[in-house]
Amino acid sequence: MNNVPPLPPVPVPVQTQVDEYGFHVPIKKEVRGSVASDFASSPSSKAKSTVADSNSSLAGITRSKSLRYSLKGLPRSDTGEGSMGFGRKLSRALSLKISNSNGSISPAGPVIPIDPAIIEKEKTWLRVLDAGDLKNPQNIKQVKKLCREGIPGSLRGRVWIALTQQKHLRDHELYQSLMEKQKAMDSIEIFDVIERDVARCYPQHVMFIDKDGDGINNLRNILRTYALYNPVLGYTQGMGFIVGMLLMHIPNPEDAFWVLVSMLEGVCKGFYESDLKRVRMDAKVFDMLVKNMDPRLAKYFEANQIDGLMYIPQWFLTIFTSTLPWPSVLRIWDMFLCEGSKALFRMGLAVLQTCKQHLLTKCPTTSEALSYILHIPQDDAKFSPEPLSKAMMRIRLRSRNLEKIRQIVEENGI
Repeated sequence: MNNVPPLPPVPVPVQTQVDEYGFHVPIKKEVRGSVASDFASSPSSKAKSTVADSNSSLAGITRSKSLRYSLKGLPRSDTGEGSMGFGRKLSRALSLKISNSNGSISPAGPVIPIDPAIIEKEKTWLRVLDAGDLKNPQNIKQVKKLCREGIPGSLRGRVWIALTQQKHLRDHELYQSLMEKQKAMDSIEIFDVIERDVARCYPQHVMFIDKDGDGINNLRNILRTYALYNPVLGYTQGMGFIVGMLLMHIPNPEDAFWVLVSMLEGVCKGFYESDLKRVRMDAKVFDMLVKNMDPRLAKYFEANQIDGLMYIPQWFLTIFTSTLPWPSVLRIWDMFLCEGSKALFRMGLAVLQTCKQHLLTKCPTTSEALSYILHIPQDDAKFSPEPLSKAMMRIRLRSRNLEKIRQIVEENGI
């Protein structure tokens, strides 16, 4: 008689639903006497898992020279003006639409009553947008306050376009020329690298879950077109998360492309260069800020041999998309595009202050501490937008002081 081994159990497929941000998450199941959390598959944890995937760890970017590629000597087309493509239909349609206060994608489902507070916030933003330049000295104080409170999801893409002031960079003819050129080109090394990374960007989001869908194609095309637009920078791992986030809120690929260009020449300048000098410097600046603001936490990090280079690259290069709960990710993006890198430092310090008690009492080892810092609990209310925003506001950090510290770090090679 043959001893036939038993067949392995058939895995039970996990049932999912689309959350308010467009991510597939497990359906919460009722358990006898309690409710199971099933919260492990939050949006940030999906982004986080893709970052931690083999050969794609952003923490490893600081050590790898092979992740960034360049295209040199490619000619640019003649310049030409493009149009913004955004009308004023939204203001006329406010009374007819369902408002989504957090994200830009709402799954099909029952009609949700409109929150009057959100309507008022939308009307305020429409008035601000109609006033013109958001970063004009007459407007910036109000705009900064509104961004810190969170931009309504219905207007987030339009506000991001206005905040990045990309209108002066737009060149429709150049964009079309480069877009067609990259589509016609044979596969080259940098395109192969982009192709591998595209599949890792938000794989559970409805926009990118179909590998042959418009979302993935737009993500790929924008990254490839940018590699031709800026052959010196080319492509660096982490840029896909930025483009993916933009496409979730800016449906027009050309608009998203020019916002990317503006970000990489403005608030993110130097982030993705081959030697990652900017990110390395920011990590050292962050270490100095921790020492000045919280000596006890700094002493804990020193005892565990933890420095900013172990977590700042993942935080800053993805602008926290791989770390924080998604509502908080959206909030930091709103502030970052308005205030620049100061917002990243304040958010980072606020996260550490929120983590502090857990780190000091429950993370005696380096690995436990880093695991907690890089994988923030997605269902912990302490890391939701309002508590983190309040923690940020308690941190006094001026842009000129930040630049002074940067200068000290650069001059002394700290």
